[in-house]
Amino acid sequence: MEWPPSKYDWPLQQHSQRVQAAGHRWHVQIMGQGPAIVLLHGAGAGGQSWRNLAPILAQHWQVIIPDLPGQGFSVARPGSGFGISDMSQDLQVLLRKLECMPVAIVGHSAGAVVALDMAKTMPLDQLVAINPALRQFDGMAGWLYPAMARTLARVPLSRAVLARTVSKPQNITRLLAATGSKTDADTARLYGTLAQDAAHIGGTLSMMAHWDLNTLLPDLPNIASKCLFVIGKKDGTVPPDVGLTAVNYLPDATAQTFSNLGHLAHEEDPKRIAQAINEFLYP
Repeated sequence: MEWPPSKYDWPLQQHSQRVQAAGHRWHVQIMGQGPAIVLLHGAGAGGQSWRNLAPILAQHWQVIIPDLPGQGFSVARPGSGFGISDMSQDLQVLLRKLECMPVAIVGHSAGAVVALDMAKTMPLDQLVAINPALRQFDGMAGWLYPAMARTLARVPLSRAVLARTVSKPQNITRLLAATGSKTDADTARLYGTLAQDAAHIGGTLSMMAHWDLNTLLPDLPNIASKCLFVIGKKDGTVPPDVGLTAVNYLPDATAQTFSNLGHLAHEEDPKRIAQAINEFLYP
């Protein structure tokens, strides 16, 4: 998306900055004082998804919110990789550039998967995974969807056409409803703004086209970080059983379920999710 964020009336824009690292021009928002925690959004979102949760966490922590490469306001380097391990490595370069060693990472959906991959190679005390997207595409979709996403990501016209289609208000409403979460008008406005941007759509498609869990799932038993999986039982995007099953493969992981929340649990009820995170990080 076009810089600066003020053009879009973007949340928490007073905390926004540009950071050059790993060949990307990152959009990062930093707020609060104390030990650092990193918040990683899911595919198709941006740092705006933390707009109500981050200020609560910033009462106790320094909160660092990057837009993932190619999404939101972060511009990916030409020819960059969008796989899970690619993003994991590039985020670690960003954190070194910021001279930050976080005590915890909080990731949502695809961002939770990237966080778990980061925990394989960096010292990380604690990790919170909100509705982690720990699921491969099944059957024909496992072959067809990534191939379609790769094609659409490479063709600018296709990205533009898709952006115009997805960003129609009725389609945004439908997509948000499918998450199982109850969302407000501001959430729809922000996701609609993201969906109108062909570059953001291209970055999202590139991430999804390279979605391969084969390098992560076998390593789950080797992740030493203490983990909390936050699971919304009404999640319409990632079946709750996916996260609840994955907990059993990690050496030090627990799950906390929320019976009335969906995939966007942290946007739906930021106060309750903040309480769960703070209680986990400060037992």
